[in-house]
Amino acid sequence: MSIQAMQFEADKILHSLFPSSAYFWQQFRNYYAKYVAACLQEDQFKSRELPWSELTESIAINIAIDKGGLTRAVISGLAELAQNSVWVEPLTESIVQYTIARQMWDDLCDWRIDLKAGMPSFLLSKVVSQPRDEWTDDELNQIAREIFYGGHANAVLDLALSSLTAAKAPMADLPDLAWWIIIEHLQSNLEKLSKDIHHICYANLQNLQC
Repeated sequence: MSIQAMQFEADKILHSLFPSSAYFWQQFRNYYAKYVAACLQEDQFKSRELPWSELTESIAINIAIDKGGLTRAVISGLAELAQNSVWVEPLTESIVQYTIARQMWDDLCDWRIDLKAGMPSFLLSKVVSQPRDEWTDDELNQIAREIFYGGHANAVLDLALSSLTAAKAPMADLPDLAWWIIIEHLQSNLEKLSKDIHHICYANLQNLQC
């Protein structure tokens, strides 16, 4: 009930800010519909109605984008309040690309938690065809080796970093926004993790060859 109460209060505030005829509501409805559809699609994989092997890169990216759609409604709302939509498209595109990068980062950092919870991700779909309720330590270690030594971690990091590059492009004329700090913080984390994985994996492989 607490969630419903908060939703009611949020709706009341939104309706006090924007008249029913405002274009914001059309955008908000569109974002919300896509959010629900993305949650339902993700649940098909989580419930095992669909095998994780069918969770392709494009499907995973679209789910991440649409689940993050409500964050883009903030941009629409600010534009409506300012009666100025000139920055809606570039800021929205930047958030979309950041959302992809952030999802890849979370998937890599939380893969053990996701696996045990039966939560699908693009990363796990590359190494696990179908989830199970229980995993042994040996199986988890084998999956970890496949992720980091099989090149899957690097592929996810490369996708995330390229998405952050794309997130910066629409922001070229907005150098003073605090949004840059968020983007660059994630980029720093991604680059550091990429270097750590390379050094650790390379060192371990060198030891095996000795």
